[in-house]
Amino acid sequence: MAGQHSPRPVRAEDYWQLKTVHEPRISQDGRLAVYFVEQAEPSHDRYRRAIHVRDLASDRTGILANAGENARTLALSPDGTQVAWVAGGQNLARVRLARVEDILARGASEDDNSSEVDDRQSLFEQKVLGSVLHWAPDGQSVLVARVQVHEPPAGIRVYTSPRFKADGSGLVDPVTTEVWQVSVDGAFQRRILSHAGAIASSALSPDGRQFAFTAAHADDTSVFIQDLLLTDVTSGDTRVAFPGRGMTMFPSFAPDSQRLVFLASRDDLVADGTVAVWQLDLARGSGQDLAPHFDRPAMGQGSDLRSAMSASGPSYASGGTRVRFLATDRGVSRLYEVDPVSGAMATVTPEDQKAVGQYAQADNGSVLFTASDSTTPDELYWLDSAGREHALTTLNQAVRASWDLRSVEPFEFTGPDGWTVEGFLQRPPGAGEGPYPLVLDIHGGPRGSFGCGFKFDVQAMAARGLAVLYVNPRGSDAYGKDFANAVINDWGHKDYQDLMAAVDAAVDRGVADPARLGVTGYSYGGFMSTWVIGHTDRFKAAAPGGCVTNLVSFHGTSDIGWYWGPLQHAATVWQDMPHLWSMSPLAYVQNVNTKTLLYHAEGDDRCPIGQTEEFYAALRARGRDVTFVRYPRESHVGLWLGPTPSLRVDVVRRVSDWFARKL
Repeated sequence: MAGQHSPRPVRAEDYWQLKTVHEPRISQDGRLAVYFVEQAEPSHDRYRRAIHVRDLASDRTGILANAGENARTLALSPDGTQVAWVAGGQNLARVRLARVEDILARGASEDDNSSEVDDRQSLFEQKVLGSVLHWAPDGQSVLVARVQVHEPPAGIRVYTSPRFKADGSGLVDPVTTEVWQVSVDGAFQRRILSHAGAIASSALSPDGRQFAFTAAHADDTSVFIQDLLLTDVTSGDTRVAFPGRGMTMFPSFAPDSQRLVFLASRDDLVADGTVAVWQLDLARGSGQDLAPHFDRPAMGQGSDLRSAMSASGPSYASGGTRVRFLATDRGVSRLYEVDPVSGAMATVTPEDQKAVGQYAQADNGSVLFTASDSTTPDELYWLDSAGREHALTTLNQAVRASWDLRSVEPFEFTGPDGWTVEGFLQRPPGAGEGPYPLVLDIHGGPRGSFGCGFKFDVQAMAARGLAVLYVNPRGSDAYGKDFANAVINDWGHKDYQDLMAAVDAAVDRGVADPARLGVTGYSYGGFMSTWVIGHTDRFKAAAPGGCVTNLVSFHGTSDIGWYWGPLQHAATVWQDMPHLWSMSPLAYVQNVNTKTLLYHAEGDDRCPIGQTEEFYAALRARGRDVTFVRYPRESHVGLWLGPTPSLRVDVVRRVSDWFARKL
């Protein structure tokens, strides 16, 4: 038919066209949906967010375009008439307001981001605002956090804590976080509390009397140990309500304000670092693991378009008699429901192959959630009060229609010791049934996991005629405690064997051409990629990113190395340096013959760029075929999910080009 075009392969530049949904909010009566839609802007090399509003009853929609540079922390007023958010510029952050009806009155389509509502109001302006934004129950005021950074005179910093830097922030300066109550009409501003440190996540009780928040443990500055604290909004008195043993985050109050649920580690990070759903009875002061039999992480699934840490926390449903939470099981993340009394569990979102990322629910039980699958980036869905699912957005329908895509296939095999290991196979579009040149993609963590959600980088590699096999070897989350803990003090051994068994299975099944194999990965995946090429020559090309290659220097230079390294490797530099060296890819660099592309961000404090510099220098000295790409500014996570989309596009293009040429 005239005017129609055949689908084409995905290109790295297509990233500029993708739209993603963030922070869905639903009104208490279940009538209104509010959410951010984000898209990268090539002209400014940044992300632009717009607030979308949808009346779920009438299907009227409206858009507040240009919601503000770095717009975040969306909050809908209790009566659903106003929306608030935090907008941050270079030197000023502000809380802004807009009337929902004014946005709806425009009647714009979801592709219209051209104009703005004129009556937006700036409510609270400060140099730095935190991620606290809660409406008071009467809708007349909001709670917001002001962050004061105590910069040292003349730039001279003195540290007595082992945590002197943090990935994404750089060198750590002391901060004080103040929580203020600010009236919408500008009549008053009142400071609720002052906390010596950053507030990670928070909630305001339905009666407006208590403010719950999570923050770093007072006696331990590790990013992995946080406490749950409670503040009396009237008096400002603050106490530790739940001392953390690991990660503690996302508190949410029951309707009666007498209980709250939150996520917390079950035990220390070695014995059982599984993030589980806890309930705290405020009268009794006792914490309860609501699903001790469920050893899956109570977290949504991350992707290369969103972080798992951006997922939503648990919340009460059915008048406080049920608790809902996201969890990931064997590559699929869903919304679950648990009875706090009996522990009985059920799934809320459909039992299909979707990766649910964020959600919000109304008093009538209806749910708004974001989800993706292997060929569809995140879209917004609504599960109405009768349990019927509705697809609310088709933000990427046009760009997806222009792509030649194949759905991912489950890839299960038996690893060493008889363990069942799961992976996912992405075949190249329109290329027959193989064998193909194949790239083994290794996730970070090691306590991460791949799943059924959309992966743009995988689609871009497949479009170059490459099959991509991404595997969840031992050490991966979402398969139970024993599976996740199987690589503690064993990096590069059983996990390596699982990965090689995956490649063997791909070759045996006629999927992979054994003469054209590549390997890539980021973070721990970068560690494993450099480990792999130091232990086998079967791979012709490699692309390790943000890697760790020297566990000796990692322990002292990573922002978490001093704490997390000994938990993972059961050794310290001063007690067992030979052991750490024996587990370091750099120790085997003399064995590397694989053509290697190394890439790293210069602002990476999690896996510092020196880790790649050491490996590159050694390969160069040995005359190997190696390329080193340094990306400016960004942090470890920021290279993929940071504020500069052009770097992300370059990584995808460069890695897929590398494998297309070398394989």
